[in-house]
Formats: sequence, structure tokens, C-alpha cells
Amino acid sequence: MDKGIHSTPPKPRCMKREYGARENHQGWREQVKNVKKNLMSAIDRGDHVTVSNIIGSQIHVTTHSGRKIVNQAFVRACLAGKEQIVSLLLAKGADVNEVSKDDMTPLKAAILSNSFPVVELLLKCGASVKTHTRHREDSILHLALKRGFLPDPVIGADKWEVKYMTDTNIIKLLIDNGALVNQACTDGYLPLSLAASAKRDSVVSHMIKKGADVNRVDTRYGMTPLMHAAIAGNVHIVKLLLKYGAKLDITDKWDYSPLMLAAQFKGHLVVSCLIQGGAEVNKVSEFDGKSPLILATESNCCDTMQALLQHGAHVNYSKPFHKRGTTALMIAAKLGSSEAVNILLSYKADVSLRDEDGATAVSLCSDQEIVNSINMLKYYDLGIIQVLGVSGCIRSTQLRKIVNQAFVRACLAGKEQIVSLLLCKGADVNEVSKEDMTPLKAAILSNTCPVVELLLKCGASVKTHTRQREDSVLHLALKRGFLPDPVIGADKWEVKYMTDTNIIKLLIDNGALVNQTCTDGYLPLSLAASAKRDSVVSHLIKKGADVNRVDTRYGMTPLMHAAIAGNVHIVKLLLKYGAKLDITDKWDYSPLMLAAQFKNHLVVSCLIQGGADVNKVSEFDGKSPLILATESNSCDTMQALLQHGAHVNYSKPFHKRGTTALMIAAKLGSSEAVNILLSYKADVSLRDEDGATAVSLCSDQEIVNKEQDMEKEISVYSTPPISRCRKREYAARDNHQGWREQIKNVKKNLMSAIDRGDHVTVSNIIGSQVHVTTHSGRKIVNQAFVRACLAGKEQIVSLLLCKGADVNEVSKNDVTPLKAAILSNSYPVVELLIKCGASVKTHTRHREDSVLHLALKRGFLPDPVIGADKWEVKYMTDTNIIKLLIDNGALVNQTCTDGYLPLSLAASAKRDSVVCHLIKKGADVNRVDTRYGMAPLMHAAIAGNVHIVKLLLKYGAKLDITDKWDYSPLMLAAQFKNHLVVSCLIQNGADVNKVSEFDGKSPLILATESNCCDTMQALLQHGAHVNYSKPFHKRGTTALMIAAKMGSREAVNILFSYKADVSLRDEDGATAVSLCSDQEMVNVINMYKY
Repeated sequence: MDKGIHSTPPKPRCMKREYGARENHQGWREQVKNVKKNLMSAIDRGDHVTVSNIIGSQIHVTTHSGRKIVNQAFVRACLAGKEQIVSLLLAKGADVNEVSKDDMTPLKAAILSNSFPVVELLLKCGASVKTHTRHREDSILHLALKRGFLPDPVIGADKWEVKYMTDTNIIKLLIDNGALVNQACTDGYLPLSLAASAKRDSVVSHMIKKGADVNRVDTRYGMTPLMHAAIAGNVHIVKLLLKYGAKLDITDKWDYSPLMLAAQFKGHLVVSCLIQGGAEVNKVSEFDGKSPLILATESNCCDTMQALLQHGAHVNYSKPFHKRGTTALMIAAKLGSSEAVNILLSYKADVSLRDEDGATAVSLCSDQEIVNSINMLKYYDLGIIQVLGVSGCIRSTQLRKIVNQAFVRACLAGKEQIVSLLLCKGADVNEVSKEDMTPLKAAILSNTCPVVELLLKCGASVKTHTRQREDSVLHLALKRGFLPDPVIGADKWEVKYMTDTNIIKLLIDNGALVNQTCTDGYLPLSLAASAKRDSVVSHLIKKGADVNRVDTRYGMTPLMHAAIAGNVHIVKLLLKYGAKLDITDKWDYSPLMLAAQFKNHLVVSCLIQGGADVNKVSEFDGKSPLILATESNSCDTMQALLQHGAHVNYSKPFHKRGTTALMIAAKLGSSEAVNILLSYKADVSLRDEDGATAVSLCSDQEIVNKEQDMEKEISVYSTPPISRCRKREYAARDNHQGWREQIKNVKKNLMSAIDRGDHVTVSNIIGSQVHVTTHSGRKIVNQAFVRACLAGKEQIVSLLLCKGADVNEVSKNDVTPLKAAILSNSYPVVELLIKCGASVKTHTRHREDSVLHLALKRGFLPDPVIGADKWEVKYMTDTNIIKLLIDNGALVNQTCTDGYLPLSLAASAKRDSVVCHLIKKGADVNRVDTRYGMAPLMHAAIAGNVHIVKLLLKYGAKLDITDKWDYSPLMLAAQFKNHLVVSCLIQNGADVNKVSEFDGKSPLILATESNCCDTMQALLQHGAHVNYSKPFHKRGTTALMIAAKMGSREAVNILFSYKADVSLRDEDGATAVSLCSDQEMVNVINMYKY
């Protein structure tokens, strides 16, 4: 470009006119156009050097056209998420709040690119989150929240594409920078409603903290955020909104409450949560006269119906006559849902009620079996024999079927006389109905001891298996009235719904398995202890229940459940029969610690008398019983613990805050707890990892004064021991400037000697120049120790251990000696440290990877794109080191900070021997990671290692587990062209026609998209549907259309050899022929067509 074109225009207007004339020239316009094209191309490539050259040499940023190009390039760079180029253009004067012709701002563009660094940079440079563009346009916050949102005019049919959602950190950043959290978007939705609908827990929490109104209604349907959360079915968000004051009585434009919407959309867990929060179960909509029970029945959600009826929903409520007059029973009968009908009849639904046309439940039903069931209940009191019209023994198959159905119904109703009558007529006591109900289960649900006793006498089996992984009859009996909660200790028991104790004893006496866990992972003895059922606990123990068996839910024993429940009698009973006090749960809490946590001071005293360790410390979070009691503010428990020798000055390890009981009590503002601790000589001068004392943490001035008085008293009367004189000497020398310089030189020489591997010099320096008894000396030794481990110098490590180096010391930058040794990949050093007591479970910072994760992730180059992760083999940790860590207690089922499991990392890295060792040490082959919801088998399928796939299948890996996109292991193997893995999975029973509910793809579709003909051949040979097409809302494409569009002749030929249909069309009406651009292939397809 001509230099004159770029000269800066001086003040005289003559020059401006000259340049204006040249800009209007055709040649100049063409030149600008080319410059612009090259600039945009460089931005798209991410070539910041070329961008810098073009801006610097070909564009004059002080002219109007130059500024315009810079601003256009700025928006383009933001849209591409190129942070370096964005920063460069900002330096060149790009406007952070410029609005383009098509209404695009840089901040909007950055949000669309989903680039957190770019958004952060723009906000730091003054980009406004409140910048208005067109009238009635969505704000920046709405734009961020609505990414991935697929709205639908039908309520509840909206969808969210998770992979397109905006990064949570971006949304939080916008809110923190002043985005309006109570402003509705153009569609009428509120930001809080969008976040609740998308099930974004952390965003909802952040908005509420920043002032979002939990009871504001949107302008679209008049719904509150609670209603959107109820429709989405997210219990956590529902609880969060209720916690912050969300109202349960607000209704939408159709007069539906949150409970009614949850019932309509089959959210039975949300329904239970709302009922516990006080929602009205009999609320009726003035719009259509429906109640929650009517809506649940229409949705055929039996769990919701059960929950509503248990909490008092009117079973016989009928809609007003001008709105049809229908009851729930009529709806269930019309739908043909036998399970729903049975539930309603068990709650005494009236079969004689009629709607406005005079129809009853019987006349509306087309299922003869349901009709028989309804009629049978109707005529119970008229005599069963007259209904059946039978005398003597029943032989007809149909009549036998009716009698067995009547038998289950009679057991469910608790009608002993009718049960006895039907038994005489040949009813089967172990018959299993379609809905998995046995007569014994029905009798237990009716809570009728005479009927249960009669059935057991007539041969009913307490061990009858129904569905796989179904609770036994003993579990069913013990769990009646049980309201589980994911928070430990928050489970509740409804006493009025509990099963009669005599029934439970009867089941146990008749051979029920007393040591079998239920589907929730609880043991019968644990359930009885939790429900405070003394006599049941005693009976279970006498019949062989193991008092020390741990459940599979939290790794707790019955004693722990009794400690949480606070029942001293059961605790004593369990201790009498040999319950151990030193067994810990999955968080390394003992029974005493749990009793202290849940304020059960009588249980605490009982356990201490039984020999419980009052100073047991959890390796998980470093807490002691006294710390837990103080956190719960239970002064009686604290008193009991301190009286029996609890360490009053115990502080949690520094990487777990370094807090003492006194600091916690002071922070809570509990003067009683502070007084108790001070009376046991709690040290006021101790500090946590942030350097804070109990005084600095306390906001109550009265408590502060007490602590300061105690501190003065200690300083007046305490006499320093003789040994402190040496410490004062070293302290004085430490403070001297010359001494500090001397230490610095010693440290430098020591580190240099370690790096060289000169153990003689290290020994001389440690022996003559470092005093290991002083604080500064110990500090130098520990720093040198970490450095030696990092260098992998075994001889020096051994020398420093002899000098008192701490094997579990944590440095400022969060490195332990064991971590350092792993990073050096030195097996002898790792082995030496572990022999000397280095813990593989030592926690450092919160949410930090364990040493096992660190070892497994060496050489790992993660990538946000699934399957694009890489492994640098030369940087991988020695297999022997990993095995050593596992053998010494490393947690094999704990996820790392990235969400991967150890077994998944080993499978992804194709480390056969590590995978085998992890499995043998208890790694769960079916546990899913928290990153993508993948099991180890999926990672092995992506990696393409057949040996590991076979190994995982051998140890019980399931083939039907799916990831967060509903992809099975077979689908992932097909997607990533691993045809050998595909063949292996098919041979072991993988479903070749599994379809993802996320995007509608099948294994064959994925294999065709990857253009892997070997995989396609394997799938088709084993029955893959060649003409399967994705659902129309997901394009309606077939494998043939994909192959034709890609121009893959081999794939097309394979599909035709399996009779692929050429005439099928996608949602746009296109066929395989019209999608193909290769004329030769079109001819081939047409030839097959004709």
C-alpha cells in the first residue's frame, strides 16, 4: 500500500479533503477490501504476528476507516476467542463497547465464543454488561444463560444442549460485574428461571446471593424459578430455592402450583421435597379443576401418586362436572395402568363414582384384567364365592388368575377372612403379579400381623426373589415409614407408618436373611438401630445378625447408626454383643465421633465407658471428637470428652486449616463452650494456617476479653524451662542481619550440593553449619529433604531422614517429599519414604490431587475435546511406583481434580498391569467419573486397547452404562474407529442398535461419520439396522445419507450390500442421491436404486 495513504492527516482541512478524495477512489476501496480480508483471515487462524504486522503497517488507526476496520477485527477476534489478538487490538485503541451494524458488541462476541479469558479481559478493560443495543434486545446475561437453550411452545418440552452451554465462570463474572439479575429476557424468562430450568446449581446459588428475587414471576407463563426447577426435576435447586424463601403457594397463569407442575412432569423426588416443605397436596386449579393427584395419574407416575396419597391427597376427588367430573381412578382405568389402579384401590378409591356422562371407572376401561380387579374389590363384602360363581376347587386358568389377583388384593387390604377363604380355593401364596407384588409383600404393606402369620404358616417364602436388585420382604418391613435423605443424619422415620414389630420378628423367625443389604445399601440391623427399635435389634442379633458388618452406603456399622440416632439402650445392647469401637466409616469417623457430631452426649458417655478413643483423628478431614462436638456447639459432649482426657489444644493439620476447638468456639460466639475450654487450659496463643488466633477470629467482645485475660494470666505465671535458653540464643541470632545472610549462603550451598548429588558435602553442612534443633534449622533440613526427593538422590534422602527430616512435611508450594519423589520418578526414593512412614493419603490443599493421581497423570496432556487427550510415554511414572502406592493404601476409587478415576486414567494410558493391579486392590470397574460420566470401560474403548477391554469385562464391567451424552462403550469405540474393540464388545453382548437419547445416533451412524468401514462391517454383520434414521427433530439422517455426503464409496458399497434404502429422506426432504456431490457415486447409487 502507498505510504501516502497511511500518513496521519494534519489539522489543515485541505489535506483531509485530499485523503477523502483518495478514499472514494475505486482503487483505494479495493485495496482496503483486500487488507480487511487478510486481517480477518489471520484472526480466524489465530496468527497474532500477521495481525500485528497488518495493523502496524497497512492500517492507520487514527482515520475513520482505520478505526472502523480495527473495531470490526476486534469483534471478530472476540468471536473467535483469541485472547492474544484481543489484547493486541485493545492496545491499538479498539473500543470495548462498540456496537456493530448487526448489533454485535465485543462482549457479546466473547460470550458466543465461550472464552472465559477474553470475557475477563474485556470486563477489566471497561466493557459494560449493561450496554444497550436494540430496543427489547436480550441483555448480555440473558445471552450467556440462553446458550444451548432450545425453546418449545409446549410447557416442559424445552431442551438444553449441554455441550453448547456457557461456561459457569463467565456467567458468575457477568453477575459480579453488575448484570441485572431480575430483568426478564425478550422471551419473558427471568435469569434465575433459566438457570433453574438448565439445572445449573452453582449459577442459581450465585444469583440468589447477588440479589435475585426467588419469588418473582416471569412474563411468559407467570412462573417462578421454583416452578421451573420443579419441571426440570432438580431436587437440589428446589431445596436451595426453598431455603432462600421461595413460596409454595404462588401459581402460574393456569393456576398450577409448583407441586402440581412437579406431579405433572413425573418429578417424584421433587414432589416429596415440596410436600416436606409444606406444599398443599389437595390444591385444585381454578382453570381446569385438576389436583396434583389427577395430574400425577394422567402422567402415569406411580411414585408420585404414592407420595401424594401417603401425605393425605384425596383419592376420590373428582373434577367439577363442567370440567368432566373425572376421578383419578377413572383416568388410571382409561389409561390401562394396572399399577396405578392398584395403588388407588389400596387407598380405598370409590369404584362407583361417575363422570358427567355417567361413566364409571369400569365402563371407561378397555383392559379386562383391570376390570376384573376393580369389580372384585367392589364385591368383596358381598362374598367372593358369588362373584366367582364357583364351588369346590378352581381349575380354569382364567379363574385361577382372577383368584390370585383377588388374593393379593385381599392381602393388601388386610382381610384375614377373605385371605383364608381364597387359600382354601387354591390361591398361590408365592404368586408374583405383573407389578412385582407377592401376597406376603402385600400383607406387610397392609401391616396386618394375622394375615402375615397365616401366609407364613401356609408356606409363603420370605426369600422369594422378584426383580433383580429388589428389596427382600424383611427390608420392605423395616423400611416402612423411612424417609431417606442424601445428607447423613437427616433421615426421618414416620412412626405411624412403621411395620408392626411382631411382623418383623415373624419374618426373622421364618428364615429372612439378617445380614443382607437392601438396595439403598443399608443392613437390617442398621435400619432397626436407626429407627430406634430396641426389640427388633435384640431379635436380629439373637438370630445371627453381625454387629460389626458395614453397610455399602457409607461404610457404617449398626453401632454408628445407633450413635447418630442417639439411642443409648441400643448402643449398650450392641456393645454387649461385641460391637467394635474402632471401626470407621468412609470418612474415617468412629462411632464416638458421629455421636459427638450429632450432639448425643449420653451416647458419648456410654461409648467412652466402653473404651472408645477420645482422641481419634479422622485422616479424611483431621477432625477429633472434641472438634466435632465444638462445631455442633454441644457443651455436654465437650465436658464429657474433656473429663476423659480429650486433648484440649489439639489442632487440625495445617493443610486442613490448623484450627483448635477454642478457635471454633470463639468464631461461633459460644461463650459457654469457650469457658469450658479455658477451664481445661486451652492455649489462647495457638494460630491456624492463616496466622489467626482465637481472639482474632471472635466477633464477641465479651469472649475476646476473657481470652485476653487468660493469655495474660498464663504469661505472668508460666516459667520458661531451662532448655529454652538455647532457643532464645538461636532466635536472637536469627534476627541478626548477618546471621540471616549466613543462613542464606548455607542454604544455597546445601541445595547446590544436593543437585550435584554430593552427599559428603551435604553431610558436612548439616553436621557443622545447620542446627537441627532450632526452628530455622529444621526448616532448612525439610526444604533440603524435598529438594533431594525431587532430584531422586536416595543416599542424600537417607542421610536427611537420619537428621530428623519429616517424611510428611508440606512445603509452601504444596509439595510433600513423596510428591517430589514421584515427580523425580525414582522408585528407590519412593520405597524408602513409604518404609519411613510417608502417607499416601496425606491431604494438602483442598481439592488437590492425591499422590496416586499425580503418579497416574504424569505424561498426561488433557484436551477439552473427548478422545483428543494425549500421553507422553517417556514422562509416564514407573509402573512399580504406582503399584507401591496402591499396595500402601492409596484410595483407588477417588476421583482427581479433573474428575477422572485412577482406573480410567490407567485404561486411557493403556497401562494393562496397572489396570489389573487396581482391580485386584478393589477399584470399582463400574464407577463413573465426574467429568463426563464415563466408566473405565469407555476410556479403554476410546483408547482402543482390546486387552484392557477384555480385562474389565472379565471383572464384571457393564456394557449398558452410558455417559452424559447417553453413549455406550460400543458407541464410543465405533466413533473413535476402534474396530477390534467393537468386535470384542459385540461378542460380549453389547447392543449394536443402542440409540443415544441426546442426539439420536446409533453405533452405525457414528462409525459412518468416522468413515471406519471395518467397524461398519462388524456392526452390520451382527444385526445393526442399516436403515435406521435419527429422529426427525435430530435431522432424520441415515447412514447411507452420511456416507453419500462424505463421498465415501467404500462405505456406500458396504451399506448397499446390506440393502440400504435409497428412497429414505431426511427432515429437509433430501435423499442420499441429492446429498451427494460426487457424480460417479450418484451413478452408483442410482444403479442400486434401479
